[in-house]
Amino acid sequence: MLISNNLCTFVTQKIFIINYQKFKKMKRVLIYTCLFFTFTFYSCEEEKNIVNSVIQGKITYEEGDSGWEGDAKNATVKLHIGQEEGAVQEVTANDTGFYIFPKITVNLDSALTDYTVSAEFRMQIGGTPIIFIGRSEVVTPKGKDTIVCNLHLIK
Repeated sequence: MLISNNLCTFVTQKIFIINYQKFKKMKRVLIYTCLFFTFTFYSCEEEKNIVNSVIQGKITYEEGDSGWEGDAKNATVKLHIGQEEGAVQEVTANDTGFYIFPKITVNLDSALTDYTVSAEFRMQIGGTPIIFIGRSEVVTPKGKDTIVCNLHLIK
């Protein structure tokens, strides 16, 4: 009788240990699965309302005294938040004065951001350097749109 009680206790303990080990493995699998889906769905939700806009245009110049005017070849073009002086992006216009800021991030879940575009063009007439500058009115990208912002620089 003592042997059968001991055997019964031993078998019960072994079954409990085996089931407990299986439970621990299943618990780990369940936790990892929950974490995976939590991060997957969380990252999808975050990126759903983030879109890009484009601001592009042409830079031209005009020198009032001499009548010189044309495309501002290789002008430095800067993108500013509102009327701030510091630029968030900077590009160089091409040979025809065209520039593009191709990726302006817009978060549709927050207030839209106002931007301005500024440009500086340098040239020499008769050995004298002339600097043309200008700044745009405020533009507000709304996401998945292209804003044309041409600038005409004056000395």
